Amino acid sequence: TFLGIRKSILMRSRISEELREDVVKMRDKMRDHLDKSTEDRSDIKQSTGGLVDIEFLAQFLVLNHSADKPDITNFSDNVRIFQQLSQVDIISESEKQVLIDSYCGLRGKGHRATLQKESNMIPTLEFNELSSSTSDIVRKYLAT
Repeated sequence: TFLGIRKSILMRSRISEELREDVVKMRDKMRDHLDKSTEDRSDIKQSTGGLVDIEFLAQFLVLNHSADKPDITNFSDNVRIFQQLSQVDIISESEKQVLIDSYCGLRGKGHRATLQKESNMIPTLEFNELSSSTSDIVRKYLAT
């Protein structure tokens, strides 16, 4: 029953530009309140191109396209969402791979930090290596 309700809500038709604006506003508000990045250290989750940006992009694309492509509602985890988005040509194969690689890399660093009771901050140069291409993809789909 839950999965049926979930799918029917996700598949509602939406006005793409309004959805995009709402998602960007929500993300900007979160970043303003939660991003603790400094010049030399970046927040794995909240920095531009970080985990939350990748998650917001996945959810935006599902909400924006599922009325026409219901198969993209089958999964709730980001890796399989990006795989499905690529299969139905919403994102390219290369975008899928960049997003999955960056997401898994950042998530792995976040898990290690949590297990070692460390912060989710990593050197900015290291963060940029994992997220620069991701930031470009997020901007491509969420630029208003």
